[in-house]
Amino acid sequence: MMELNGRPVTPDELGALALSNYAHFTTMRVEDARVRGLSLHLDRLLGDCRVLHGADLDLDRVRHLVRRAAASAPSPVIARVTVFDPEFDLVHPAAKARPEILVTTRPVPTDLSPLSLGVVHYERDLPEVKHTGLFGPLFHRRLGRFGEHDDVLFVDGRSVVTEGPTWNIGFVRSGGVLWPESNRLDGVTMRLLTEVMARAGIPCVSTDIDTDDLATMDAAFVTNAATGPRPVRSIDGHPLSPGHPLLTTLHREYTTLPATPLKPHPRHALTRTFVPSAPAVLIGADAAGRSTAKSAPSTAPSRTEKVLAFGSGSISKAYRPFRPTDIPGRTPAPPSP
Repeated sequence: MMELNGRPVTPDELGALALSNYAHFTTMRVEDARVRGLSLHLDRLLGDCRVLHGADLDLDRVRHLVRRAAASAPSPVIARVTVFDPEFDLVHPAAKARPEILVTTRPVPTDLSPLSLGVVHYERDLPEVKHTGLFGPLFHRRLGRFGEHDDVLFVDGRSVVTEGPTWNIGFVRSGGVLWPESNRLDGVTMRLLTEVMARAGIPCVSTDIDTDDLATMDAAFVTNAATGPRPVRSIDGHPLSPGHPLLTTLHREYTTLPATPLKPHPRHALTRTFVPSAPAVLIGADAAGRSTAKSAPSTAPSRTEKVLAFGSGSISKAYRPFRPTDIPGRTPAPPSP
């Protein structure tokens, strides 16, 4: 099922999405009109909309459209919300955007057997944003299947682990969990599991993990909203323990997390956000001299802040509006005095 703004989408409206692929999305599991981590999904959509389109997004409408689409499918169902501008023009990409909301549904995956992963050197463009640029990830996944792996694990130019094509990965070692820290999307399921581990007293840190470290891991698991935590049985032939007790604990605790109704309580207002016409961005450089950018803090109520991590380290205290030159690969303009 595919609906744009609550009605069947037309081929012409899908043209901009198919031909330019300039959009962002989030994918959630809907069960009995409820979603785990709903506020995180909505925050992602709003933040990424500001980054890609420089525009606000009506989160009340997102909830309504997802609830509507999910109601016409067997529960549970996977719902994907894609935000794009049907009038996007490749020749004039900086024109004022009018993003619209496409909701699609698909069945919940049933094969959750432990995965065999192959290591691949690949880095996604702007990994902090959940965008629709999936050619590279899916190309490498396809090659991995030819190589008799179930999926692939990405590492960067330093052979440091980042993420998978459509998931985060966590590692178990010495009774604790390690998340890769470098150049990856902060997934909703990863964030929920981090909260679960904090409550359960399970040690959990984010750190650089290189390919030499993989042989020291006891177990590993991948995470996304469609499957939750899923065990890994091997990485590049190195065997791991898919039945590790900590993985069993994580799966049990995750499945008992309360889900949020898509339909808000009538006595409570939905998330209210303040988004200026040009989101403020904090510009500076890290210790290595790489450009960095971060949303400026605001006193406005419930303002969503989106981090564009072009590096890490200290950031100068100079503010200016977000500009196209802030996109990775371009030199940011100097901060205003």
